Amino acid sequence: MNAPIIDEFPLVIECTLSRVTEEGLVIGDIVDTKVDDSIIKDGKIDLSKFHPITYDTTNHTYVSLGEVVGKAFHDGLSIKNK
Repeated sequence: MNAPIIDEFPLVIECTLSRVTEEGLVIGDIVDTKVDDSIIKDGKIDLSKFHPITYDTTNHTYVSLGEVVGKAFHDGLSIKNK
């Protein structure tokens, strides 16, 4: 795609709006990504190399992301199998 981006951003994810639910949930489709080599490690994006942030709409704050707190599709298996 061809959306305007800020060159200094190491990761850009371009989305198109798919729909907004009655509850206000915004659903989109990722249509393009741009990733700078400086945040790649072993062929994958390394969040610890660029410290992304997200906006918390409830508290109107920005929150830093990056700390690993569990492994998806793995950590819950011990609970499921009981």
